[in-house]
Amino acid sequence: MRIAAALTVFWLSVACVSAQNSDLAILDEIGYPKCEELIARLDSFFANVTKDSGSKGYIVVHGGLDPIVNLFVLRAVEGHVAFRKVPSERIVVLSTQDSNDFRIKFWKSKNNSKPKLEAQKIGTVLPATFKRIGFADDIVDLVKVEGKQTYLVHDCEACCLQSITNFKILSDLLQSNPEFDAEFAVRARSNLTYKKVADLILKDYC
Repeated sequence: MRIAAALTVFWLSVACVSAQNSDLAILDEIGYPKCEELIARLDSFFANVTKDSGSKGYIVVHGGLDPIVNLFVLRAVEGHVAFRKVPSERIVVLSTQDSNDFRIKFWKSKNNSKPKLEAQKIGTVLPATFKRIGFADDIVDLVKVEGKQTYLVHDCEACCLQSITNFKILSDLLQSNPEFDAEFAVRARSNLTYKKVADLILKDYC
C-alpha cells in the first residue's frame, strides 16, 4: 500500500421500505444530518422506545449516491447505540442501498413487526465505477497533550461524522478494495508544519 503524505484532503484512488400496519410506525425521518442533530435524534428515539416495554426500535440508514458518506453515518449510528449501551433486543440498526436519496428512518414496532428492506445493506465494497473518491477534508491544529505533540481536528472536538481521523473506516475500505490506495494531501503554511503533520498521520495510520 502506498501512502503519500497528506492532510486537509483524504482521497481513495484506484491504481423500500414497505410494511405499513398498526404494529409498525415511523416516529422520525431525516436526511443527511449534522453530527449533533443525529445524536439528539438517536437519544430521543432510544428514550421513546425503551420506555415502552412492548416495543422495539429499528433505525434504517438508506444509502444515497456517496458510498463514503453512507458508511460514515452508518458507523456513527452503530457507534452511538453501542456507546449508550442500548440492549440489542430493543434497538436494531439496519441499512439498505435502495435509494439515491440519503435518509435515516426511525421505526417503532410491536408484535415482531419489522421494516421490509428490498436491497442489499451498506458495505465497504466500493462500486466498480469509482476511480477516485474523496474520503474526508479537515482543518487540524497542532497541539501538545501531556507533553506530546499531536493534532486535533478543528471544530470537531465534540462530535464529527466524517473526519480524517476515522482510520478504522479507511482501513476497512482499503481491505475490501485492494485495488485502491490512500493518498493523504497536507496543505500547510510551512515545510516544518507539513512534516510534523505528515509524520503524525503516518504514525497513527501505520
